[in-house]
Amino acid sequence: MNKEFGDKKSFVVGLIIIFALLFLFAGIGYCYSFLPVVTLKVDNVTIRQDEEIPEFNVYAEFSGKRDVVLNRETGYKVSDLVNELNQRKGYQLSHHIDGATEGIYPLKIELESAMQDKLTKHWHNRIQYQIEDGIFEVISKYGDWDNDAFTFLDGTKASGWTNIGPDTYYFDEEGRRVEGKQEILGTTYYFDNSGKFDGEKNKVNPAKPMIAITFDDGPSKFTMQLLEQLEAYDSRATFFMVGTNVPKYPETVKKMKEIGCELGNHTTNHARLTELDIAGIQNEINVTNQAIQSVVGETATLMRPPYGAVNEVVQSAVGLPLAMWSVDTLDWELKDTEAVKKYILNMAKDGEIILLHDIHETTVQAVLQVIPELVNRGYQLVTVSEMATARGVTLENGQKYYEFRK
Repeated sequence: MNKEFGDKKSFVVGLIIIFALLFLFAGIGYCYSFLPVVTLKVDNVTIRQDEEIPEFNVYAEFSGKRDVVLNRETGYKVSDLVNELNQRKGYQLSHHIDGATEGIYPLKIELESAMQDKLTKHWHNRIQYQIEDGIFEVISKYGDWDNDAFTFLDGTKASGWTNIGPDTYYFDEEGRRVEGKQEILGTTYYFDNSGKFDGEKNKVNPAKPMIAITFDDGPSKFTMQLLEQLEAYDSRATFFMVGTNVPKYPETVKKMKEIGCELGNHTTNHARLTELDIAGIQNEINVTNQAIQSVVGETATLMRPPYGAVNEVVQSAVGLPLAMWSVDTLDWELKDTEAVKKYILNMAKDGEIILLHDIHETTVQAVLQVIPELVNRGYQLVTVSEMATARGVTLENGQKYYEFRK
């Protein structure tokens, strides 16, 4: 046999083998395509937060011949398999659902090992199977999200600072929630990647009620108790200090700054400023600022005129915003702990600036009880400047501010 003939023969044999294999695989695929298909699936479910979690609808479907015998010894057929699956046998439904928290939770069908072996080993040439997992979605009980926009159940669209349940969001001019670091009305705020206001990075939540508690005439030997209580409740206040008292209690003033309280100026000698000329007014302010700066390295950010005495000369000379008040407790006159406490709690409203004096022990004892009660009612106890910023107000020197209601 010559070499050329041998090469041709090998080539022909190779082609025959290739075609035979192709026909074999095609035949297997053709036959496999006619096998019954059993599909085990779970329906998707959507509820609103805190609704009762329903029963999950898990069921088996099939296509093809249902009388195909899967076990010749027992006569077990495809129809028997479908019935068994529909009786919740041979698998478990796995999930970790929190019906109170918005989100999408997987509903996963997990075959028991015995059923897995039957389908993949014993019956693999008689039947095909597939699993279709589902999802359980919990949506807001307050309304509906449309990407980054939100509409309440009454049809109102969210805008600006908005509370949705326990969470706070900010929606821009287009009605879209913002995320990450944002500059809003000249102040930097932080939001997580789902748009929720990040309370750990922001001291004040602009969407929640707040009150500014303020104290005049101190510091005194009672003031440190206030600061410790404020710190314990993650709260702050504004202290309008008299210059002659500052050097007496340097550690108290340092503590004010340390816990984030605002340092205010209440003149050096508790002077009635409307009776002084410009030089006299400025001297009262400057000496107190110097006293504060010598202790904490910075001057006061606000000024409160003693007796509330203000005129145009005072406004032009003070060089600081004038923080007045909307609630006068008359604690200096009452000097009754229970009476002061009741008055504050009765008058407490969002945006109020409350006037108190930390030189009176009765006042301090009242406020020690008031702080936890106001926090329990949902109020944030903030400084005057923090409240102004939260309400979008830029404080200006010489201007009077009484409250910052919404």
